[in-house]
Amino acid sequence: MTRALALVLLGACGSVATSKTQDAPPAPDSGDSCLVMSCDDNDPCTVDSCSAGTCQHTPAVVTGMQMFTAGSQTELVIPACASMITIDAAGGAGGASTGEAFTGGLGAHVVTTIPVSRANMAVMVMVGAAASDVSSCAGGGGGSFVWDVTATTMPLVAAGGGGGACFSGNGAPGSDTMSGTAGPGATAGFGTGGSGSVAPTPAVNWAAGGAGWLGNGAGAGGSQVTGGGCSPPVAIGGESPLDGGAGGNFGGTAGIDGPGGFGGGGGGQGRCGSVGGGGGGGFSGGAGGVEQPAETFNGGGGGGSFGAGTPTITAGAQAGNGAVTISWQ
Repeated sequence: MTRALALVLLGACGSVATSKTQDAPPAPDSGDSCLVMSCDDNDPCTVDSCSAGTCQHTPAVVTGMQMFTAGSQTELVIPACASMITIDAAGGAGGASTGEAFTGGLGAHVVTTIPVSRANMAVMVMVGAAASDVSSCAGGGGGSFVWDVTATTMPLVAAGGGGGACFSGNGAPGSDTMSGTAGPGATAGFGTGGSGSVAPTPAVNWAAGGAGWLGNGAGAGGSQVTGGGCSPPVAIGGESPLDGGAGGNFGGTAGIDGPGGFGGGGGGQGRCGSVGGGGGGGFSGGAGGVEQPAETFNGGGGGGSFGAGTPTITAGAQAGNGAVTISWQ
């Protein structure tokens, strides 16, 4: 082979080698296509992934819970990716009458699970307090409430407080219906349809009633309360949640007669002697306790209850202070 021919052959071999290194890579198979795909759907509430060339968007799992303190009002913002909330709420108990060992009514208990209406949904939580025990006529327990801050026509949950006891009888329990109840010896005076209590009948004198969702409770009254020779302070009806939820002040003598619990409980009423226990706050207010002839001094009625969705409501289930827990998922 001549020197010239040898150079030509080497050049050809070099050209073949260079051409081989510039070949395009082989087309990826279906398992490799995820390497060049973007599955981000710009939704912060999904976990994005790719499998065998197909994007998958799995809802993010967001769980949590918060408990709330009795006698407080707190706003809670539900985490953005939660889809359901469960509200577990109980109203506060009415105060006891220790002079004759009568007990206040226990608060109602409401549990319901409802869908979250929007991202970063904010709810207001009001936890009812129990009324204090006194020697004669105690106040009604406060109701517990949860509501959407942008929709106040109806609460999400209202758990009724129990009625306060007095010298002749127990307070009524928080109700498992939307209406409040009358205390022993009375047939009227409780709120309905979300209203506060009104003056109870039949009665010679009466204590203050509990607040409802839509209005305050009625104050104490009767000829021997507002115009009698004793001239006692007059008990005040409980305040509705949207007005602040204060418990009504007592009428009579401090320590002998007691105020209503936070959450709209009505104040107990005394005069020269006793009159009646306060009504419990709730979706509708419990009636104030009544004094009747033959010196009968009765306990107050219980507040009504409500739950959105398909609630489970139990009357007279909560001793002591009310409670609220909200969990989400």
